[in-house]
Amino acid sequence: MFTHVQEFLRFTKVRMWYKKYERLLLPGAILFGLIGDFITVRYINLSAVQVILSVHVILLGVWITIIHSEAPLLKENRIYRYIKLLAPLGLYYSFGALFSMFLVLYSNSGSLFSGAPFLIIIVLLLIGTEMLKEQFKRLSVQIVVYFCAIFSYFILVIPYVIREIGNIVFLGSGIVSLLFVWVFLKLFEKVSMVAKEKQIFLYKSVAGVFVFINVLYFTNSIPPFPLSLRDAGVYQEVTRLPNSTYEAVRHEQTVFNILSPVDTISVGPSQTTLYMYSSIFAPTELSTKAVHIWKRFNDGRFRVVSRAEYPIVGGRESGYRGYTYTTHITPGLWWVTVETGEGKVIGGTMFRVVRTNESLPRVVDEF
Repeated sequence: MFTHVQEFLRFTKVRMWYKKYERLLLPGAILFGLIGDFITVRYINLSAVQVILSVHVILLGVWITIIHSEAPLLKENRIYRYIKLLAPLGLYYSFGALFSMFLVLYSNSGSLFSGAPFLIIIVLLLIGTEMLKEQFKRLSVQIVVYFCAIFSYFILVIPYVIREIGNIVFLGSGIVSLLFVWVFLKLFEKVSMVAKEKQIFLYKSVAGVFVFINVLYFTNSIPPFPLSLRDAGVYQEVTRLPNSTYEAVRHEQTVFNILSPVDTISVGPSQTTLYMYSSIFAPTELSTKAVHIWKRFNDGRFRVVSRAEYPIVGGRESGYRGYTYTTHITPGLWWVTVETGEGKVIGGTMFRVVRTNESLPRVVDEF
């Protein structure tokens, strides 16, 4: 009897400590997972990344189950009581770790465009731990975030396994994600009355997120995962050297041009050719093609002037490189989009072409 009282007092003390510092511990768990895996993923190969991602996906399901489980036999277990109390820390750690890894994998371009969805989720998690703390404790919110993680996981893993990418593969990845969550919820309902009572609402929430992500994908509002644009630029000349590196020549930018949101490309009186170089990262050894769509602003909108494509093969850490050119350059505002063969926008660059008679200094870049 005395031992039980001691254990009860010890657990009460731990619970009071946890509640007191919860507002610091939860965002701390996210940041710990975020920073740890953000650094780790840059120094290990993709196969190891896949294993870590798989572990976190499984752990997320375990944490959610523990937090919302009402299993009577486990309630009496001393160790389980501590695990259940501290499970939210594990949940937020895995969320932070997962989405930080996705952020790294999908933002190799160095721009926020590819990684924006994951960055938004991370920010919402950090804000939600304090401002929306009660909402983030709800099962429905956790399941929605869990589904986002699962969807992100399968749109990376499935192309990696089958070595293909495209609309059908993306839809297939989404369907596999739905099946995964459906199986999880069916098993979860056996130990959680909350899950059973909110069954229809949870299914509708997951279906709503599935539709929303697909709308974003097929309207080009998000990049065609798992591809991302690592580097891109417009040059006067681009040459592929015998050692498989690229040499690109551009005019030196003035201070005004560097500060301008739109690059200015100066061309000579009779020059009509410019080159577009791009490097596309694909975290898997898949083969597809990149398309450069050259557009000029005319009559209130960008109109296609020319298009050219080149094959890409994934798996190269710094991205697969290639270039195209157009011989229809005239002064004005231009926009070159980098797309997949199915028309999904990976990224792009906007610039203004001006004619000059001056002999400008030239800069040579190597890739």
